[in-house]
Amino acid sequence: MKHAIVACLVTALPMAVHADYVATEEEEAALRASIAKKPPTAETLTAQPYPGSKLDVTCSASQSAPRQPETMVYCFYTRDASEKVEAYVQGPGKPADSVPVFVRRGEVVDERNTVLIPDVTHVIYYVRTAPAAANGPAPMGAHQWVLRSGGRPMGLHQWVPRSGGYKWR
Repeated sequence: MKHAIVACLVTALPMAVHADYVATEEEEAALRASIAKKPPTAETLTAQPYPGSKLDVTCSASQSAPRQPETMVYCFYTRDASEKVEAYVQGPGKPADSVPVFVRRGEVVDERNTVLIPDVTHVIYYVRTAPAAANGPAPMGAHQWVLRSGGRPMGLHQWVPRSGGYKWR
């Protein structure tokens, strides 16, 4: 049960930052075209993607659009078991700490949410693209999130690596 709650929080955290912004269909279409034309490299992700995984352009665009211009989200998918993929992204395929990566089960869908490929493992990278503001407050690392309640910050939490997974600090 504890792992299920943590998995839900991990999945929802990146969405909490821009939860009130909804991208237009045109924004998503432009991002799909841009991502398809110039897919992320290992340098962009700071790690080699999971071997044999494929870029899910629709997922990448729909996850990236509401986070523009600060963050690009790159979704890859494979039919391999999530445990095998998790072992890879925690081992030889581990990106830099500035690039959070999440592994979750799901499906590949098109822009109308029609299921194209059921039961896949997604590997999702969150890559910060916007430079830090010169006069603003110091930006949070990509692995830190401000939790909000009624629009007011509740506190700063950090999702940090530990043996066998991640924990809150």
